[in-house]
Amino acid sequence: MNFDVSVHAQITPFDAFQMKPFSCILIHNGKSSKSTSNSESNNYDLICSSNDGRVFIFDGKNYTTKRSIMLHASWISTMCISEKYFASASFDTTVAVTTVNELFDLENIPNFVRFNEHTDYVLAVAIANEDTLITSSSEPRILISTISGTTIQSYRSINLVNSAHCLALFNIANSNFASGNFNNQSDKNLQNIQTENKSKTQNKYLLTEKTNVQSNILFGTNNGKLIHYELESGEQKEIYLYDSAAKVISFNCPQAAIGFLDGSVFIVDVSNNFSIIETHKYDSKIVSIFPRAQKFVVFTSEGNIYDMNENGFGQIEIRKHILYGISSNCSKFFHIAANDNALFCINMENEIVRKINGGKSYVKAVRIPQSTSFLCKTAQKEVSLWNLETFEQEKNFGVTKLSTILNQLSKKPTLYFPLSFDVSSGSVRLVIPPILPKLCLDSMSTQRKEITKLIKRIIEKKILITAFDNKGKAIWTNFANESVPYWFRYLLDPKFNNAQQV
Repeated sequence: MNFDVSVHAQITPFDAFQMKPFSCILIHNGKSSKSTSNSESNNYDLICSSNDGRVFIFDGKNYTTKRSIMLHASWISTMCISEKYFASASFDTTVAVTTVNELFDLENIPNFVRFNEHTDYVLAVAIANEDTLITSSSEPRILISTISGTTIQSYRSINLVNSAHCLALFNIANSNFASGNFNNQSDKNLQNIQTENKSKTQNKYLLTEKTNVQSNILFGTNNGKLIHYELESGEQKEIYLYDSAAKVISFNCPQAAIGFLDGSVFIVDVSNNFSIIETHKYDSKIVSIFPRAQKFVVFTSEGNIYDMNENGFGQIEIRKHILYGISSNCSKFFHIAANDNALFCINMENEIVRKINGGKSYVKAVRIPQSTSFLCKTAQKEVSLWNLETFEQEKNFGVTKLSTILNQLSKKPTLYFPLSFDVSSGSVRLVIPPILPKLCLDSMSTQRKEITKLIKRIIEKKILITAFDNKGKAIWTNFANESVPYWFRYLLDPKFNNAQQV
């Protein structure tokens, strides 16, 4: 029973107005797990994660916002999607999982299952065989878990000396690959591996009659090891070692491309014991790689896109730092997240065909004394009035001074109110500290009534809340109608208390 838990409640909407830089992009056309992460149809969606913990769904053809959900208390490091499930992993140590059907049911809020068994940043995530969740964190540890209804239970732990920054699932017989992020090797090691892997014998794990089973994992550690792990038997084998951390793996059967922090890319033949076919060195860090024709397309952080195919487009220079880029195998378009918060699409001629600018964000929020309202100011110095009872905007004052509007709307006497606001993510979060002992004082009766009503409204509105311990570490994130801190029970009417207390 922990009475030191504070709560951050997300009280402003998550739309493009508060958009932050995107960290990952998926293409989803609703057909199958083979096509959801890197292919397009005539109608498709982009699933984008941001560094403030949100997931957006945009229409891929016109970039209109279909959905925005605050899922995590920190940077979303990676996402994955299968035929049945969608999962996001974050630096807040949690993984959020929901079904694809619920994610794209825009009329209802999807129910997310939280996986909280990691104690440090979650770096990579993948879903194998529709119900097996594989996660890697900086602890360093990899967990293999089973998704079952509303629970996720780990059944195997792979303890590492160095953390795995990326992982990928593969099965050549199915040509079915799901990838995350990855690591590298020195020139001397490369020569040794090329000599040792002359064998024409195909790896027994890669050619399997279980065409619907992904039974192999590739993962890379932050000291440059590339490891092959057999999911069913638990056998693992170090394939090679490089002197730079790998960032991403992409498969184009039977080849795999591994991109590294120093700008190197290795192409390996997975069916021939991972023998190295080609090596490339580019201008900067590799941020993403996707299959195209017989080879791959590479996105680098300095703003360049490279086509490895002999008859490909060669190089496209966009003159912006790329955080993430994606393109399908046959598409003539590239979707790019830049470091200026923008998401844009370019064609083969390097022309921008659609774009979302996400430069606006809230920089300050303050409660108006003796009222149920608060004022917000944006980076563009626009001031707006919000209602704490409805959590809706009542008025936009335009560009003006927040202090002037605050003085006009404030009433006296001013009462101490032990709540504050957090705008570090660009949106507004109401901060409720562990103030129960103070609220029991007779002098705090007015504040106690107001805070109790506020907590009830947060639960009624199903607002996303994040609990923090007394050291400021996020403990869990969930919707308020599903769980609230234990000490809230002393403020809630028992007839109203239908939320799980934790």
